[in-house]
Amino acid sequence: MTSIRPTILALTILAASAVTGIAAAVTGVVDPGFTYGFSHDDAGRQTLVVASVRPGGLAWHEGVEPGFIVLSVDLAANGGGIDEGIDEQVYTPPGAVEAQQDAAATLPWFVVYMAKPGELPSPLPPNYLGSQVFMPNWAFVRFEESALALIAAGLLCLAGLVWLGYRRVARRPAVSVEAPLLAAAASPLFLLPAYLTLTPLLVVLTSVLVAAAALVAAAAFAQLIGTPRARRRALLGSTVLALAAALVGALAAVAGMERGIVSILRWALASAVPLVPALVLAAQLRRDAGPLTGSSRLASVLRAGDTAVLATLPAVAIAPLAALTSTPLLQPLVVWVAVVGITRAVAVLPVAREAAREARERGLVVDEGESERARIAADIHDDVIQDLSMLVHQLDRVGEEDAAATLRGAIERLRAICADLRLPVIHDLGLAAALEALVGEVRAASGIDIDLRYDEEERLPYDVELGLYRIAQEAVANAIKHGRPPITVRLRAESGSAELEVEDRGSGVGEDALAKPASPGHLGFLTMAQRAVKLGAELAVADRPEGGTRVRVVWSGDADSTAAEGAQATAT
Repeated sequence: MTSIRPTILALTILAASAVTGIAAAVTGVVDPGFTYGFSHDDAGRQTLVVASVRPGGLAWHEGVEPGFIVLSVDLAANGGGIDEGIDEQVYTPPGAVEAQQDAAATLPWFVVYMAKPGELPSPLPPNYLGSQVFMPNWAFVRFEESALALIAAGLLCLAGLVWLGYRRVARRPAVSVEAPLLAAAASPLFLLPAYLTLTPLLVVLTSVLVAAAALVAAAAFAQLIGTPRARRRALLGSTVLALAAALVGALAAVAGMERGIVSILRWALASAVPLVPALVLAAQLRRDAGPLTGSSRLASVLRAGDTAVLATLPAVAIAPLAALTSTPLLQPLVVWVAVVGITRAVAVLPVAREAAREARERGLVVDEGESERARIAADIHDDVIQDLSMLVHQLDRVGEEDAAATLRGAIERLRAICADLRLPVIHDLGLAAALEALVGEVRAASGIDIDLRYDEEERLPYDVELGLYRIAQEAVANAIKHGRPPITVRLRAESGSAELEVEDRGSGVGEDALAKPASPGHLGFLTMAQRAVKLGAELAVADRPEGGTRVRVVWSGDADSTAAEGAQATAT
């Protein structure tokens, strides 16, 4: 699942949630949980009675039972006021057929005065209200308050769009979890009016959409996990939790457990869906911080905690759904935004900027140091060792075997020094290990999703490994600067050939990217092309069919490569 798919799925779910919630709010109907019917008393006169009561509905929780005789109703129907008093014209003593029919037509909701069968006094006193009153004021008040959730969801979406637009204008890479996380947080708020109608179908739909939005956010977090096995396990766990949340929600709505512990369990399961991969990702970031020092280590640790905290946003937005009869509507979300915003501004962002600065400076120092070491190694190899080799031949011709042997030993030591001046990770462990170090450092320092996949059967010549490493390093830097995560690095190396790919999910580079002239400060493609030419490799930079950019370099040992010939000469 690419980053584009979770984003599209998240936006689709968000749109469906918004339409459902707004439609429910505009309709303004709360399901009372019972239906009317008609019966007859001993004298054969028609009476209005409660025909059925839905388990778990409002009437069920208010103690209404089938068979209750309706004595009087308030004309304040669903969507109107509830304190308008008793309307005498709708008062329904036995036989008031027209009033009974009017009352039944005014359903689904108003204040209803009832009596149990057999409890009616005889004769019936004027304005007798009975022993049972159905007047769930809290349900209607809470439904009216849910309009605030719609406003909050709209503002949350607007803030998210502004944030994404700012990152695009500032040419900063967008993190692949931003849109899914936004949808997972805004969807419950949009769906709150639909849920508070207490209509079984809308309650089930709310449960399914909330669980689906949480699962898409979990998939986005899972894509950032570097280890495929851990990624699959985290996604599997989130999928199980999401399915359980949707199933429990459906059973709670149908089986009459909507306001019990089962209903709360549904929202707890939905809240945990994005937390599972987020905690795995946070643990990965924490492990990646192990070899770092100073601000880089602290920034990685803070980013790990920040990732886990961000994953709690859907849980905060789901809280009003779990609090069906209480008043905390938007307070948890406001508190969460304030606390997290202040913490990020005061603690996380300054340390992250300092870590990024240190990483850039460290990269410059490493590049300059490697260039200097390479220059020194080249000077020693091309000048000193060549001159000493000529001297050895001269000593051999004049019979100075001991001196020639001593000089050969010195040449071998110089060759060893030249080898030590080269990049140690590649020299000692190979290209795959060097790419692992590169990916780990970039991921820990920037938090960008980079997935490394490699199949290295045999070591390649050192110059080839170094050249491919530098191309990968430049391609990753370009992807971070101009593309969008997740970034994928693939390496396949076998005897006499290698293939390296670096992909991102950005907007692409267009056609003939390598043919375009390099502008000052944008020499990445030119540098990669020069390195590929030195290796005798084929370099291709093009747009991916699914979106984004793919940098692909293919090297074959059969090519007429001066770099490969130089490496063979050094080895001998």
